[in-house]
Amino acid sequence: MLNHPAYIRSSRQYRTILQVPSGNLKWLVARLTMFLLLFTAISFKSPAQDKATCDSLILEGVDNMFGREYALAFENLNKAKEIAQKNGWYRQQFLALNNIGLTYFKMLDYGNAVSCYLSAYELAISNKAPIDEMIVLNNIAIVYIRDNNPKQALGYLLKSYELAIKSNIRSKIGLYATNLAQLYFDMGDYDSANQSITIALKNLDEDPKTLLYAKLVQNMLILEEGNPAEVIDNVTPLLSEAKNKKYREEIPEIHLLLSKTYSRINSLNKAEFHAMEALKACNDNDLRIKIYNQLADVAVEKHDIHLAVSVKDSIIALTNTINNTKNRELLEYSKLRFELSSSQHALEISQTKAQNIRSIYLVIILLLIPMVIAVVWAFHKKALVDKQKRVIAENSLKIKELELTNAHIQTALLSNEIEQKNKQLSDKILFQSTRNELIEEIIGEISKSSEFRDNNELYKTIRELKSHLKEDSKWGEITDHFESLNNDFLMALKKKHPDLNANETRFLSFIYLNLSNKEIASLLNISAEGCRKRKERVTAKLNLDKSISLYEYLTVHLMSNNR
Repeated sequence: MLNHPAYIRSSRQYRTILQVPSGNLKWLVARLTMFLLLFTAISFKSPAQDKATCDSLILEGVDNMFGREYALAFENLNKAKEIAQKNGWYRQQFLALNNIGLTYFKMLDYGNAVSCYLSAYELAISNKAPIDEMIVLNNIAIVYIRDNNPKQALGYLLKSYELAIKSNIRSKIGLYATNLAQLYFDMGDYDSANQSITIALKNLDEDPKTLLYAKLVQNMLILEEGNPAEVIDNVTPLLSEAKNKKYREEIPEIHLLLSKTYSRINSLNKAEFHAMEALKACNDNDLRIKIYNQLADVAVEKHDIHLAVSVKDSIIALTNTINNTKNRELLEYSKLRFELSSSQHALEISQTKAQNIRSIYLVIILLLIPMVIAVVWAFHKKALVDKQKRVIAENSLKIKELELTNAHIQTALLSNEIEQKNKQLSDKILFQSTRNELIEEIIGEISKSSEFRDNNELYKTIRELKSHLKEDSKWGEITDHFESLNNDFLMALKKKHPDLNANETRFLSFIYLNLSNKEIASLLNISAEGCRKRKERVTAKLNLDKSISLYEYLTVHLMSNNR
């Protein structure tokens, strides 16, 4: 539960209309001259902007972001940023940049998110705003945590914490110390986690919600130290407090901790109850997977076959749902980038047309002015033509860059699609392996029972379970799916090593999918030692250099040599 920043949001536009009456030629010349001056002034003058307009643009952009209208969010936030930059308004510029970064983050574009956050960070430093520095550093840390880079995240969280100490803001010290404690706990550094949580608890007396979560992290550490009874005494009142104060994010995590604690003391019914309660209260898919894993562990310990299989199926289904959601977000982001590029190009064309229309007005007016003005006009026209050539050249370069960017996006999308489909294929294979392992484990546990031989119904159940182990009807479908996705890989393998047989090719396909020795052994119904020996034989047959692993050869060297 690492904390996110606050946001701000808006939109108002101005339009000026000028009407020109008709009349005799002399009057018209004087009138046209005045119109030229007015037209030039209006063309180069921006509408008056105030801070309220800028704030409303930011607020509207944030509303668009939460409504998943990302194109409108970027449009409003970028408008606000430009207005703020032009007027030198630091606060509005910082909020616009920070929320543009958050929009990229919500679209899973972590690279651009970090880039925007770093710009906001530099702005905060240049304006000597330590509180804003803390906010943006914390945001950067969250991006790296989501991108599975805890060491990089730790560096930015430590900077936030140091700034909070330097500024002597106790609530911020407690907040970032809690975040550090959680990160250290996830990294397995329990000593550092204990030190951070001790500091957090001393500084959170004015922030009850963060204080509750800090106590939760403290009890996670106590459980790791082997004191489950103390955890139950400490956490049960926290659950009541969270329910009374409607801390919805903390309730499922408290139930999960209680479930793990009761599992430690072998109170499996209570462990199952709290895991089920955690699922009911949880809205976050990543946390739901952790809860399902805990429930699966409890089911195995209780020898509850149907619950264990059901939970494992739920984990796989939820994992696929998360992956599909991420794919949709990435596809939406790619479409949005293309739409933004098209809009930018259309805007440039519109500006060029407006510039050409203005040039026509200039020509008409200057033809009616004396020769001295005509000479001035000639010089002006020449400068304008040069400027248009530069604009055309710049626009041509931008169009080529946009085409290249679009090609890169399409290539990345295709690569991501293949990677995700391979992930789904790997999930299917791992599901088969996990299911078989679970059934074998259940059969082994039941077979040890003294009542096994005398119970016909139990014996019939065992036979049905064993029949599941023998089912292999989906392997043909899985093989066809793999070949359709990775035809280039199989062609390169056959071309480079034509002496490989079907079993060896199948074994290498599992290696290419990055399955472990244990998983491959389960799929091929051989021992882990047999799998290791087969891997050594195949490696020797491929004549690989000892410095190159088999997985590295298949995923990097084999495909690069085939290009």
